[in-house]
Amino acid sequence: PQSSPRAPPRGRPRRPVGRVPVARRAAVSSAALAVATGAVGRLVTLCGIGATYARLGVLDASACSKLSRLIYYIFQPAMLFTSCAATVSRASDPWQLAVLPAFAVAHIGLGLVFGAVALRARRPSVETRELRALCAFGNAGPLPFVFAEGFFRSDPDLLARCIAYISFYLVGWSPIFWIIGPLILDPSARPVSPSRVLSPPVLASIFGVLLGALAPDALFTGPVAPLLDSLKLLGQAYLPAVALVLAGTLSRALLDPRRDDTPVAIPLATRLALLALCRFAFLPAASLALLALALKAGLLLDPLMRFVVLMAAAMPSAQNAIVILQLDPNADPLSHAAPSMARTLALLYLLAVLPMAILLSFAVDLTGVIDLAAP
Repeated sequence: PQSSPRAPPRGRPRRPVGRVPVARRAAVSSAALAVATGAVGRLVTLCGIGATYARLGVLDASACSKLSRLIYYIFQPAMLFTSCAATVSRASDPWQLAVLPAFAVAHIGLGLVFGAVALRARRPSVETRELRALCAFGNAGPLPFVFAEGFFRSDPDLLARCIAYISFYLVGWSPIFWIIGPLILDPSARPVSPSRVLSPPVLASIFGVLLGALAPDALFTGPVAPLLDSLKLLGQAYLPAVALVLAGTLSRALLDPRRDDTPVAIPLATRLALLALCRFAFLPAASLALLALALKAGLLLDPLMRFVVLMAAAMPSAQNAIVILQLDPNADPLSHAAPSMARTLALLYLLAVLPMAILLSFAVDLTGVIDLAAP
């Protein structure tokens, strides 16, 4: 018998089902936006707390400096060492992790290219050098860690993996920051000492990778296990400490009564517009294209790794670029660095609230990590 001419072609449903996927997509997108907005809202709240304590004189230059030293030498290395070791020991293909520092190098290179093209018509000046550095280097450490805790705090295992992936990203980012950053801001600067390139966070990440790859059983048994438990406990202090330093630094930049009357070559509004275009439009789009190429090559198969790459590309400029202008760890960065640069960064972070919420919700929706974090 002949089939009815009204019968749908083989393999197609009898009724349109477009409404179901659209409804599901809308629900996922709404949930992703809610999660991203909540994470950004926590950052804004932290900055408000930092501003309050800065006004009270608690988060002054001395407090931020001492807390930063604890983070740099103790809290962050402990967190990076334990998270990297645990991630490598559990990874089915540890070489996949090498893609993360490669993406860090690519992000820096793309930012340098954008800054060079956007400022090619400008005469070299203090402002052009600062803008090139701020285009090249995003906030690869403190802010992504804060967001990771906001997204995955309900799932400790997922949070640990996300922190480890950010740590691997930092392995590629941190040495370039300390080598190229000073040369961009001050072409006459002396070469950076190896102690800054091989910093405690970088060394902790490297040793954590080696331990996880060469002796994974030592993480759970043997004499090393109690040491790792102690380091994990110290590493838990990293996120609250770095959040306070970030909030205190930005709020002090806004509340600092000193003003720099030196004429500037590039107005503040132009600087903010250029940085916003680079950090929240160009880099996310370019990172998405690189991610598509990586997927075609069979890389970044873990959705969480893809999320970390997209999140890193959506971050504002690195606030510790101010520190490069004065490498003396005992100095107050705001008293030696250009005040205009400090205010540019502080205002950029305020303007970044809405773009970050949108970009992070897009990253959550695209990669599907919201399903991983679902109870």
